[in-house]
Amino acid sequence: EIVSSDALNAIERGQIDMQVATAKKYPRSVKAFMTEAESMITMSQETAEGCNYKLKRKDSIQAGGVKIIGGPSIRLMEIAAASYTNMRYGSRIVAIDQDYVTAQGVAIDMQKNLAITVEVQRSIKGKFGRYSNDMIMVTCNAAGSIARRNALLGIIPRVYINQLAAVAKGFAIGDAKSLPERLQRAFAYFTTVLGVDIAKVLAYLEKPS
Repeated sequence: EIVSSDALNAIERGQIDMQVATAKKYPRSVKAFMTEAESMITMSQETAEGCNYKLKRKDSIQAGGVKIIGGPSIRLMEIAAASYTNMRYGSRIVAIDQDYVTAQGVAIDMQKNLAITVEVQRSIKGKFGRYSNDMIMVTCNAAGSIARRNALLGIIPRVYINQLAAVAKGFAIGDAKSLPERLQRAFAYFTTVLGVDIAKVLAYLEKPS
Protein backbone atom coordinates (compact mmCIF):
# COMPACT_ATOMS: atom_id res chain seq x y z
CA GLU A 1 0.00 0.00 0.00
CA ILE A 2 1.36 3.41 -1.02
CA VAL A 3 0.83 6.06 1.64
CA SER A 4 0.61 9.64 0.37
CA SER A 5 2.85 12.37 1.70
CA ASP A 6 -0.22 14.11 3.16
CA ALA A 7 -1.05 10.98 5.15
CA LEU A 8 2.55 10.68 6.39
CA ASN A 9 2.51 14.35 7.43
CA ALA A 10 -0.76 13.80 9.30
CA ILE A 11 0.71 10.78 11.11
CA GLU A 12 3.81 12.78 12.05
CA ARG A 13 1.71 15.72 13.29
CA GLY A 14 -0.42 13.35 15.33
CA GLN A 15 2.65 11.82 16.98
CA ILE A 16 4.07 15.25 17.79
CA ASP A 17 0.73 16.47 19.19
CA MET A 18 0.57 13.39 21.42
CA GLN A 19 4.12 13.97 22.68
CA VAL A 20 3.41 17.64 23.38
CA ALA A 21 0.23 16.71 25.27
CA THR A 22 2.15 14.11 27.29
CA ALA A 23 4.88 16.66 28.07
CA LYS A 24 2.31 19.15 29.33
CA LYS A 25 0.61 16.48 31.44
CA TYR A 26 3.85 15.21 32.97
CA PRO A 27 6.24 18.21 33.11
CA ARG A 28 9.86 17.63 33.96
CA SER A 29 11.30 18.20 37.40
CA VAL A 30 14.71 19.89 37.40
CA LYS A 31 15.56 18.23 40.71
CA ALA A 32 14.66 14.77 39.37
CA PHE A 33 16.62 15.52 36.17
CA MET A 34 19.79 16.46 38.02
CA THR A 35 19.51 13.56 40.46
CA GLU A 36 19.04 10.98 37.70
CA ALA A 37 21.79 12.44 35.49
CA GLU A 38 24.29 12.56 38.37
CA SER A 39 23.49 8.97 39.34
CA MET A 40 24.14 7.82 35.75
CA ILE A 41 27.39 9.79 35.50
CA THR A 42 28.74 8.30 38.74
CA MET A 43 27.81 4.69 37.93
CA SER A 44 31.44 4.02 37.01
CA GLN A 45 34.72 5.85 36.68
CA GLU A 46 34.87 5.03 32.95
CA THR A 47 31.50 6.70 32.42
CA ALA A 48 32.61 9.81 34.31
CA GLU A 49 35.90 9.95 32.39
CA GLY A 50 34.01 10.01 29.07
CA CYS A 51 31.79 12.95 30.01
CA ASN A 52 34.35 15.68 29.24
CA TYR A 53 36.82 16.11 26.40
CA LYS A 54 40.02 18.10 25.96
CA LEU A 55 41.91 18.51 22.68
CA LYS A 56 45.01 20.27 21.44
CA ARG A 57 44.63 22.53 18.40
CA LYS A 58 46.96 24.86 16.54
CA ASP A 59 46.61 28.47 17.62
CA SER A 60 45.50 30.55 14.61
CA ILE A 61 46.67 33.76 16.30
CA GLN A 62 50.08 32.79 17.69
CA ALA A 63 52.44 31.25 15.13
CA GLY A 64 53.47 27.77 16.22
CA GLY A 65 51.32 28.06 19.31
CA VAL A 66 48.94 25.44 20.70
CA LYS A 67 45.61 26.02 22.42
CA ILE A 68 43.53 23.64 24.49
CA ILE A 69 39.81 23.31 23.80
CA GLY A 70 37.43 21.28 25.90
CA GLY A 71 33.89 20.90 27.13
CA PRO A 72 31.06 18.44 27.74
CA SER A 73 31.22 15.41 25.46
CA ILE A 74 28.44 13.72 23.48
CA ARG A 75 28.35 11.03 26.21
CA LEU A 76 27.45 13.63 28.83
CA MET A 77 24.84 15.19 26.56
CA GLU A 78 23.26 11.78 25.91
CA ILE A 79 22.98 11.20 29.66
CA ALA A 80 21.52 14.68 30.12
CA ALA A 81 19.01 14.16 27.29
CA ALA A 82 17.89 10.80 28.68
CA SER A 83 17.28 12.39 32.08
CA TYR A 84 15.79 15.69 30.87
CA THR A 85 12.62 14.00 29.47
CA ASN A 86 9.99 15.41 27.11
CA MET A 87 12.34 15.94 24.20
CA ARG A 88 13.39 14.52 20.83
CA TYR A 89 16.81 14.76 19.22
CA GLY A 90 18.84 13.22 16.42
CA SER A 91 21.21 13.87 13.53
CA ARG A 92 21.62 13.04 9.87
CA ILE A 93 24.16 13.55 7.09
CA VAL A 94 22.83 16.16 4.66
CA ALA A 95 25.78 16.43 2.26
CA ILE A 96 29.01 14.71 1.26
CA ASP A 97 31.08 16.63 -1.29
CA GLN A 98 34.68 16.46 -2.43
CA ASP A 99 36.12 18.12 0.68
CA TYR A 100 33.57 17.97 3.50
CA VAL A 101 30.73 16.03 5.08
CA THR A 102 27.90 18.06 6.58
CA ALA A 103 25.80 16.73 9.45
CA GLN A 104 22.60 18.30 10.74
CA GLY A 105 21.62 17.97 14.40
CA VAL A 106 18.12 18.62 15.73
CA ALA A 107 16.82 18.84 19.31
CA ILE A 108 13.21 19.62 20.26
CA ASP A 109 11.92 20.41 23.72
CA MET A 110 8.32 19.16 23.52
CA GLN A 111 7.38 20.81 26.81
CA LYS A 112 8.54 24.31 25.89
CA ASN A 113 7.91 24.05 22.12
CA LEU A 114 11.55 24.96 21.46
CA ALA A 115 13.54 23.53 18.54
CA ILE A 116 17.23 23.90 17.69
CA THR A 117 18.85 22.90 14.38
CA VAL A 118 22.62 23.07 13.83
CA GLU A 119 24.95 21.99 11.03
CA VAL A 120 28.50 20.70 11.44
CA GLN A 121 31.12 20.28 8.72
CA ARG A 122 34.13 17.97 8.90
CA SER A 123 36.94 17.68 6.37
CA ILE A 124 37.40 14.40 4.51
CA LYS A 125 40.77 15.31 2.99
CA GLY A 126 44.19 14.59 4.46
CA LYS A 127 47.76 15.02 3.32
CA PHE A 128 47.35 12.00 1.01
CA GLY A 129 44.15 13.25 -0.59
CA ARG A 130 40.49 12.36 -0.09
CA TYR A 131 39.74 9.80 2.63
CA SER A 132 38.80 6.21 1.88
CA ASN A 133 35.13 5.23 2.04
CA ASP A 134 35.62 3.67 5.49
CA MET A 135 37.26 6.82 6.86
CA ILE A 136 34.51 8.96 5.33
CA MET A 137 31.94 6.87 7.21
CA VAL A 138 33.92 7.29 10.45
CA THR A 139 34.01 11.06 9.84
CA CYS A 140 30.25 11.06 9.16
CA ASN A 141 29.61 9.32 12.48
CA ALA A 142 31.85 11.80 14.30
CA ALA A 143 30.15 14.77 12.60
CA GLY A 144 26.73 13.35 13.55
CA SER A 145 27.78 13.01 17.19
CA ILE A 146 29.05 16.59 17.29
CA ALA A 147 25.86 17.86 15.62
CA ARG A 148 23.68 16.08 18.20
CA ARG A 149 25.84 17.42 21.03
CA ASN A 150 25.63 21.00 19.77
CA ALA A 151 21.87 20.79 19.24
CA LEU A 152 21.33 19.46 22.77
CA LEU A 153 23.51 22.25 24.17
CA GLY A 154 21.04 24.68 22.62
CA ILE A 155 18.09 23.06 24.43
CA ILE A 156 19.33 21.99 27.87
CA PRO A 157 20.44 25.07 29.86
CA ARG A 158 24.22 25.33 30.08
CA VAL A 159 24.09 25.97 33.84
CA TYR A 160 22.83 22.40 34.33
CA ILE A 161 25.41 20.96 31.93
CA ASN A 162 28.27 22.81 33.66
CA GLN A 163 27.20 21.36 37.01
CA LEU A 164 26.99 17.83 35.57
CA ALA A 165 30.39 18.25 33.90
CA ALA A 166 31.89 19.28 37.25
CA VAL A 167 30.37 16.20 38.92
CA ALA A 168 31.84 13.99 36.21
CA LYS A 169 35.27 15.59 36.48
CA GLY A 170 35.35 15.25 40.26
CA PHE A 171 34.30 11.60 40.15
CA ALA A 172 36.74 10.81 37.32
CA ILE A 173 39.71 12.28 39.21
CA GLY A 174 39.02 10.11 42.26
CA ASP A 175 41.54 10.06 45.06
CA ALA A 176 45.34 10.20 44.97
CA LYS A 177 45.68 6.48 45.78
CA SER A 178 43.92 5.43 42.58
CA LEU A 179 45.88 7.77 40.29
CA PRO A 180 48.83 5.47 39.41
CA GLU A 181 46.47 2.61 38.56
CA ARG A 182 44.33 4.84 36.34
CA LEU A 183 47.39 6.26 34.60
CA GLN A 184 48.53 2.73 33.71
CA ARG A 185 45.03 1.88 32.49
CA ALA A 186 44.97 4.99 30.31
CA PHE A 187 48.37 4.21 28.76
CA ALA A 188 47.32 0.60 28.19
CA TYR A 189 44.19 1.79 26.38
CA PHE A 190 46.10 4.01 23.96
CA THR A 191 49.02 1.68 23.34
CA THR A 192 47.27 -1.72 23.39
CA VAL A 193 43.66 -1.11 22.37
CA LEU A 194 44.21 1.77 19.94
CA GLY A 195 47.71 0.73 18.91
CA VAL A 196 49.26 4.19 19.38
CA ASP A 197 53.03 4.20 19.84
CA ILE A 198 53.91 5.20 23.42
CA ALA A 199 56.37 7.82 22.14
CA LYS A 200 53.48 9.63 20.43
CA VAL A 201 51.40 9.52 23.61
CA LEU A 202 54.28 11.00 25.63
CA ALA A 203 54.93 13.65 22.97
CA TYR A 204 51.24 14.69 23.07
CA LEU A 205 51.38 14.94 26.87
CA GLU A 206 54.76 16.75 26.66
CA LYS A 207 56.27 14.29 29.14
CA PRO A 208 59.71 12.60 28.85
CA SER A 209 58.57 9.32 30.39
